[in-house]
Parts: sequence; structure tokens; C-alpha cells
Amino acid sequence: MLAARLPLRTAASLRRAGAPRALCSKAVGESIADNTKASTFTGTPASLLGKRIVKIFQPPHGVQNGNQNTTVWRMQWEDEYTKRWTNPLMGWTSTSDPLSNTHMTLEFHTAEDAVRFAEENGWIVEVQQPKPNTELHARPKKYADNFKWKGPKGRAFPDLYIPPPPKK
Repeated sequence: MLAARLPLRTAASLRRAGAPRALCSKAVGESIADNTKASTFTGTPASLLGKRIVKIFQPPHGVQNGNQNTTVWRMQWEDEYTKRWTNPLMGWTSTSDPLSNTHMTLEFHTAEDAVRFAEENGWIVEVQQPKPNTELHARPKKYADNFKWKGPKGRAFPDLYIPPPPKK
């Protein structure tokens, strides 16, 4: 089921499907070096190809203990070079970048797969490692801890005994 969500448009898949060799620049695992070929392959303007930055991350856990949709690695494009404008006819937001509206739709089994896919398309990669879950190693709280004395509320107790200063 998860394999259906993996990106299928790579140079290797085009070559297997019998696409023209002009669209497929190199062998499997190698990056697309020529910007015009990569632009034709992805539909992205050639001016954005060398500048595109992708962030690869694992989504955080929800507020409860569930881990659904948190075992995959997602790829998100940064919008530094994407130009957006408001369409005067309908008021919708338009963009000149076809990939900028596909936030968080590419999912991978591992970070290495995501990095390889980004490098094959000539994108700059930033991988954010997930933070370790410190709550897994925390000691469970006891019900009696709710009723422990935590000190006075609002003011501190005055010190009843003030020790004398040390003698010199």
C-alpha cells in the first residue's frame, strides 16, 4: 500500500517505459546534469533547478501515543524562489513553479531513498533528523504524586533560622 505513494517519475522508470532517450539523461542512480533535460523531465523552469532546496523530515507524533503516518520520510519544497501572485479574475493564488503546490505529498520508506531521489533531480537537500523521544525513558508517575506537598502557593516560607556568618 505504501509503495503506491512512492514517486514513480524517475529517469529509470521513463527509460523502462520506452520514453525517448532525450528525456532520460543518465543511468539509474545518476543525477540529471543538464538543466534543459531536467526541466523537460520535471516540468520545472530551468532557472529554478539549481536553486531548489528540499527539506526531508519525518513528521512528528501526534498529541497522543499513536504513530500512524510517522514512520515515513516526507519531502517538502522550500518556497524561497517561488513567486506567487493573486489571480485577478478569481482571487486564487497562482505560481510560476509547478512543484511548489505539492507540499508533503512525496513519501519515502527511508531518508536515503528521499535523498537519492532529490539528488537525481538536481535539488539541494536538507535532512532534518527526528528528535529522540525522551518520554519513553521517563519514569511513570504515581497517582500519589498528585497529592504531594509542593510548598506554599503564592509566597515562600520565611527562614526561621538564620545561620551566623562564618568566623574569620
